[in-house]
Amino acid sequence: MENKQSIHEKAIRLIEGGIVEVDGHSVRLVVIPHSIDACDHCEMDCLCHTGDEMCDVCIECVEISKKNCILELVTSSSILP
Repeated sequence: MENKQSIHEKAIRLIEGGIVEVDGHSVRLVVIPHSIDACDHCEMDCLCHTGDEMCDVCIECVEISKKNCILELVTSSSILP
């Protein structure tokens, strides 16, 4: 049986600084200033639709952390020191 993380579990891991898989994409959480509209700053474009896991995880992160944040795609080059 597949052990699939819940939306809440993924959000907690992201808030802790981890990388999780959402809709088949590796993402991390980025906190941005409250003066910036998160959705205008986000680069997810067509990967984020209301009702999809990507959108749900993002909303859960904002609600739990009480911070202005977005999800960012992670590539192997973006995690190198």
